[in-house]
Amino acid sequence: MALSYSAILRVPQSNTLTSINRIDYWEFNGGNPSAFGNIPDFLTNTKTLLEGYYGGTFSWVTSSDATYDIYTVSWTGLAIDPATTPNLLTATILGNPVAMIYVDDVTSETGSAQYIYGSICEDTGSCTPCPPSVNPDDATDCLSCYPLEIEFCASTFDIEGLEADTEYTIKIKDNVSNKTYDYVATSDQYGIIEITTANYPTGVFTPFNSPLSITILDEKGDPVILTYGYVNYSCLELNVTNTTTIV
Repeated sequence: MALSYSAILRVPQSNTLTSINRIDYWEFNGGNPSAFGNIPDFLTNTKTLLEGYYGGTFSWVTSSDATYDIYTVSWTGLAIDPATTPNLLTATILGNPVAMIYVDDVTSETGSAQYIYGSICEDTGSCTPCPPSVNPDDATDCLSCYPLEIEFCASTFDIEGLEADTEYTIKIKDNVSNKTYDYVATSDQYGIIEITTANYPTGVFTPFNSPLSITILDEKGDPVILTYGYVNYSCLELNVTNTTTIV
């Protein structure tokens, strides 16, 4: 069974997308819905279509480097297995989704994201779990952001795994308002930066706004890869939980 999928869509920042067609490729078929004006609309339509037919939660985290806008997609908790139920593009053909592709009708710019589905990882071991073991020399890339969690009342939280005594730009994105807050800080001798929540607008670090996406840039403006255990992460995902008081 395949009840979870992930994909990464990299869109060159030099692209000018104005009239995007989304093409879905499945193992034996493809389909072409209507045009969209930008990638978030493209992904929102994909979410509506796939969740409406198969269930589950289709979501994505947005980050960027010097060249690309990066959309890390996760589709989990499907109620129906595409490999055992005819897909929504045809009444008879079974199969996992293979890729989503965009084609701009005006500029002819294209891009794609290939799906990786859970049964491949589970059955063949071709995907590394997140996170496994503890040897950074053998680290592999993880499609998901590294999870962090703080309580609603927390005044600070730490970002670890950085170079010691180095200046970084911390970019924290509120996924509700889509606002991004930049914070320049220098790591301590242990490679840790302490984030003070009071330095941000009231209401940013709340359960309503979480998860918040965090990306880190070095002094040259290049994205930082954090290695935790065996895994390289290009972003962090911060969940703010309701405060628990134990009496």
